[in-house]
Amino acid sequence: MPTIKKTIEKVEGFANLSKGWRFGKGDAIDQEKRFFAVRLLEYASQYEITRANVFALADGGLLISFYIGKHTLDLTLEADGTLTTAEDFEDEQVSFLDKLCLTDAYDKIWEFNQNTLESSIQTTTNQNSEDLRVLLFPRHQATTAFPSFRPVVQLKPVEQSVSTFQITIHNLQECRQSSGMSR
Repeated sequence: MPTIKKTIEKVEGFANLSKGWRFGKGDAIDQEKRFFAVRLLEYASQYEITRANVFALADGGLLISFYIGKHTLDLTLEADGTLTTAEDFEDEQVSFLDKLCLTDAYDKIWEFNQNTLESSIQTTTNQNSEDLRVLLFPRHQATTAFPSFRPVVQLKPVEQSVSTFQITIHNLQECRQSSGMSR
């Protein structure tokens, strides 16, 4: 999975695609769609999304994929000017929406980041709860398997921290205008 920077370079390379680029049938990717794709990639990088890829579609659309761990967000900038989104976890699709406004892509990227962050925190918390249970009740587990064995348990300090970055947008219209995408 390429970095955001490499993916932006790939988008810019689509300017060289001409009509018929895919076995005589591919449409060129228009400049506005390429520009919007770059803006989305830059927006995603603000949320520390570091991996993405982009694919030119034969009908003139673009598919942008963002990756965080086992989570994938696919944003398809359709040839008709609409947006289709799909979100996957591992190999299972968890969300699919089509015929959205292109500017809804910003919200989908934000939601993707938040959902992935929440999932990560929940997983970490569950794992730490299991570790804590083992530390609190080690004798029970040991005596079940070996009744005469009495282990000496040394507790080790565990450091846990979660970093979050929060951006407050006071005026969504102003944000869209500054990114070049006003409704």
